[in-house]
Amino acid sequence: MQTEYITSSGFRLGIGRIDRREIDKFAGERPIPEPPVKTAKELGIPVFGGVEDEELLPIWDDPDYRAELHDYYQKIGGEEFDLIAKVVELLDPTSESTVAEVDEFGIDISDPADFLRFVVLDNDRDLSEITALVFYNSTVTPRGMAEAVKAFNVTFRGEKVTLIGQQDGQAKASILFGHRQAARANNYTWEEFCNLPGPEQSTVVAFHRLEGRLQCLMSKK
Repeated sequence: MQTEYITSSGFRLGIGRIDRREIDKFAGERPIPEPPVKTAKELGIPVFGGVEDEELLPIWDDPDYRAELHDYYQKIGGEEFDLIAKVVELLDPTSESTVAEVDEFGIDISDPADFLRFVVLDNDRDLSEITALVFYNSTVTPRGMAEAVKAFNVTFRGEKVTLIGQQDGQAKASILFGHRQAARANNYTWEEFCNLPGPEQSTVVAFHRLEGRLQCLMSKK
């Protein structure tokens, strides 16, 4: 699967897909730092609404934590760029003439990541949109889910059944668990599911969730 994209400076690119297992591995090896915690009592929070004195609450605005988060996103941004660069192809041969213009700066343009970083992508909007396209082509995304929900057009008593505000009950699990659950429910092995284009993965997950949501609504009528 490849999607054509033209950058703001006129480069024509082919945006491919990454095996989603590589994306899952990438994310799993780089967990977001956890904020420090304090008890409700230490924070001076009145005990109400089920909050206990000794309940641990995250301190999201802790200065050291915010600095740690900043460094984390700076680091992961560069590593993510190297990941997506492998599936971004320069389609317009005439654009290669710009290669000579950067030789004098000592840029190793034989490295696809460096060529993209220093020559092709000269603004944040292009980088953001290309990153989004790689993920859209490769795995389950909000865009892919929204497209599937719109195409299915499921209604209940005249109202559209969507996944917004869906209550999953008391059980909680990772996003990966939910995707594996949807794959199994639709008779895909995990390998088969991962080999599907991103939009089709999103369709499988949206179908599974809409089906469960509809069954829940019908059981309460």
